[in-house]
Amino acid sequence: MNGFTHIEGAEISLHGSRPCKTGCGKIRAATTLFVLVTGILQWGCEFVPSRPEAVFMLYRERMKSGYVAEGRKFLSEESKALALNLTSQFKLEHPPEDSALLNILDPQSSPIVTMSEDTFALLQVRTMKGGLRLIRVVRETAKSPWKINIVEELRSFEAFLEAQSALDMMREKAGEYAASWRAFSDQMDRMTVTEEPPGKTQPPKQIKKPKLQKFDKRRKSDTP
Repeated sequence: MNGFTHIEGAEISLHGSRPCKTGCGKIRAATTLFVLVTGILQWGCEFVPSRPEAVFMLYRERMKSGYVAEGRKFLSEESKALALNLTSQFKLEHPPEDSALLNILDPQSSPIVTMSEDTFALLQVRTMKGGLRLIRVVRETAKSPWKINIVEELRSFEAFLEAQSALDMMREKAGEYAASWRAFSDQMDRMTVTEEPPGKTQPPKQIKKPKLQKFDKRRKSDTP
């Protein structure tokens, strides 16, 4: 044991006091690259911001980039379940979160924390019309990751979808009723009415009295 380790024809110093021979620089560069790649992969898969505003910004960025499944990992369980249910029930082409919240907000606006406790935080975000919108961020314990709670926004969007569906059904029924009424009206127009109008009665027939023959005058003329 002389303080060196042989790796694929290159000697690396174990004590750091003697220089490496040929090939040591390549191995060191490869090792550094492997560590960086491993760190990036771990960061991309497991990294969760510790601040509520950073969680919301990451969620918004993922959703706007089209990574819906990745973005919904930052939602509370109830919010995530409701979003999936709305998508399935109403056959939505776009995530309901867009119409319920994200499309209303200014994508360039940075959230401001207006209230922060161990398990609850409120963010203030500017809207496209220049107003302000509050976003709720929650977590189970002080050491749990932050989750975005948009249940109220999704419930409001659900009520809108239900009203729109009811209105479409009413329009469909109204169209069916109008078609049935037109068919009935056309049928009534083709019918001929032969009955006499009510209140009009025929006068009673008069009975003619038989004429009386004058037998008395004839009898007088016949007498001698």
